[in-house]
Amino acid sequence: MLDLEVSARTVRRVLDEGGLFARIARHDYPYTSGNCAARIQFAQDKLSWDEQAWSTVVFADEAYIYLGQNRKIYVQRPVNQEFEEKYMAVVGPLKAKIGAWAAFSSHGTLPIELYQGTMNMVRLKAVFKKNLIRPAAAQLSGQSIRLLQDNAKYHIGHAIHQWLFNNGVDEVKIPTYSPDLNPM
Repeated sequence: MLDLEVSARTVRRVLDEGGLFARIARHDYPYTSGNCAARIQFAQDKLSWDEQAWSTVVFADEAYIYLGQNRKIYVQRPVNQEFEEKYMAVVGPLKAKIGAWAAFSSHGTLPIELYQGTMNMVRLKAVFKKNLIRPAAAQLSGQSIRLLQDNAKYHIGHAIHQWLFNNGVDEVKIPTYSPDLNPM
């Protein structure tokens, strides 16, 4: 150890000069060739959808507000090395959180549902009953509802599929590891 007094700014400057710039650590999805093929197939299947077809899609998802300190993690890494394991964030234990379910279509937003704890199929069905069916039906003026949400376990469970089917909601299924296909 050199036992030198150096400011954090000097360390940052020297690291930057060496090509190790401060970047937000990325999270990686375990994409396989099958995942990539499914994403391409999804895009090809939707090429024929026109504006009218997309206007019946309701995009829905949950987000969480974490209580306590929850900030971005910065790492010093070279350019184009964001998915090298040594520069990626390690997710620690979860903090207390407040959940928010929200949805929108080309016709506007649907009511937001706030909840404490974690989403599950029972809670999701209650949210759908309260905030999806009537509000979306009113927006879409009697057209069928198409629901697009990610592949969280409670979104794709049999009980949810059955409930949506019984309530006249068609599901727009997206490939796994494709949260970017849902603008919500």
